[in-house]
Amino acid sequence: MSAALSVATSSAYLRRRPSWLMPAAIVGATVAAYWFTLGSLADYLRLDTPLAYLLMLPFFALLLALVTVMRYQHLPPPPRIVLLDVSIGCALLLVALLAVTVLPESWSTYYWVERPDVISLVLFVSGALILCYGTVWFWRLRTSVVFLLLMWPSLYLHALAGPLQSVSDATNRGLAVVTEYLPLGITRSAGDVLTVHPAHGSPVSVVVSSACSGANGLLGMALIGSAMALMFDGGRLRKLLWVVAGMALIFVLNVVRIISILALARAGNASFALGAYHAVIGLVLFVAALSLMRVLAPRFGLRWTPSSLSRGIPARWRAQNVAGRGAQAAIAGFVTAVAVLALLAEGSFSGYASFFDGSGEPTVSPYDVHDRLPAGWQASLFANYDWARQYFGNNSRFTRYLLQHGSGTLAWMDVVLTDDQGALDAYNLQACYLYHNDTLESVQRVSLLTGITGLVIDYREPQTNVQWASVSWTMPVLDHGTTSYERLNLTTGVNYKGGVKAPDPQPATGFGGVVLALVNVFDSDSGATTIAYRSADRALQGVAGSIATAMLASPRH
Repeated sequence: MSAALSVATSSAYLRRRPSWLMPAAIVGATVAAYWFTLGSLADYLRLDTPLAYLLMLPFFALLLALVTVMRYQHLPPPPRIVLLDVSIGCALLLVALLAVTVLPESWSTYYWVERPDVISLVLFVSGALILCYGTVWFWRLRTSVVFLLLMWPSLYLHALAGPLQSVSDATNRGLAVVTEYLPLGITRSAGDVLTVHPAHGSPVSVVVSSACSGANGLLGMALIGSAMALMFDGGRLRKLLWVVAGMALIFVLNVVRIISILALARAGNASFALGAYHAVIGLVLFVAALSLMRVLAPRFGLRWTPSSLSRGIPARWRAQNVAGRGAQAAIAGFVTAVAVLALLAEGSFSGYASFFDGSGEPTVSPYDVHDRLPAGWQASLFANYDWARQYFGNNSRFTRYLLQHGSGTLAWMDVVLTDDQGALDAYNLQACYLYHNDTLESVQRVSLLTGITGLVIDYREPQTNVQWASVSWTMPVLDHGTTSYERLNLTTGVNYKGGVKAPDPQPATGFGGVVLALVNVFDSDSGATTIAYRSADRALQGVAGSIATAMLASPRH
């Protein structure tokens, strides 16, 4: 009797519960948990970058989800295998949580290079959908999830760098053809520089970069146009042709936009043309192109049927085959707990984001001996090691500096700069010390700054019994306009007498280095540190934090 009453009560609860409550809760939890991630995408709106339209994708993903619900409203509720749904959903949520809690501490300044926080957001939404509605509904909503995945900036900064440059080259070729027949007084020089010669005033140079060439609009049409096409009724080929036609229209309009900028500069309004007009006209033409393509959709055999959206969310858009309030409360509690932990983790992401600008380039320049050091410390060049190129690449530099404190304390700082990130990972410091038969007394990670995780290694030379303490960290830097990677390692002796040389910096190599690195990875015994080690570690961490702060504050060059 009591069991029957419980089932009846649960069924009545499900019928009374508003159908929009759970979807709204998922959306709200996602926005709250990933507030910094979404806010960082909003920063692209103020930059002249192809990523400016990424923030619009969540809204289109939500609209696509609504349209998908409407299309399935006349079908019976799909069956659920609760154990499978719970297993997959919980696993996705846990991976999403690890991506914003554990991974930043491991990747340090590299974290914002790949932006796994966006992947975490997609995994969070996927896990919540599967837990609340099951794998069948998740599969039905896969297009919306894919559009969330398309928010991932690394996809465009790395994979699409070549195509975006091709857009710039094509635009420049089109401009070369058009401007040749227009009386604008334009000359062309190397480096895609167009020089306008006004009737009165000095010449004005305009550089047509990938963003200025219209790559923003093309990428925006490809993304937003594809989302709009999925809402139309019609064949896939027709939708594809509609999107391609929209991209072609955007390309032509952007050539017209650049010519109008050049014409304004030619008329003597260069500041207006390259300022307010340049900032606004691109968005105006993009909206105009979308509106025109919407009007032309019937010409491509596509139909827009918004009437179905007015029927409201169907009652069967609910979790099915989940027994009673207890299971519902458990799911809600688990999703909420993950969301709260993600929210707390995102509070530290401003530190990681500070190392990159909106275009994906580092904001930090390579270490300079003239950068500010802690009070009382002085740096001088000790040696350059040309042999390091065989390990870190032909474009690498290995420089050792001698740091000296006013009281006589000495430390060495090894700076390795390379364009090969994998080389720094392969020839890491732990493998180096073990390769030279040093005994690792302690290995631990420490936070030098928000966004910078340092590696503290205390080790001893068995032959001389000299103890060394070291603190190292790695960060992406902008070196002569290209992204490189720099590892800085501070080392000081703990108990050495005068006259002992600095430790050998040559990295481990060959199969032995690989084996030693693997041994170090699986060796969980970090050893016990002495008071002398701890004192040296703290001092080095302070110096390292000051150097990292100075590098971050120094202007990029």
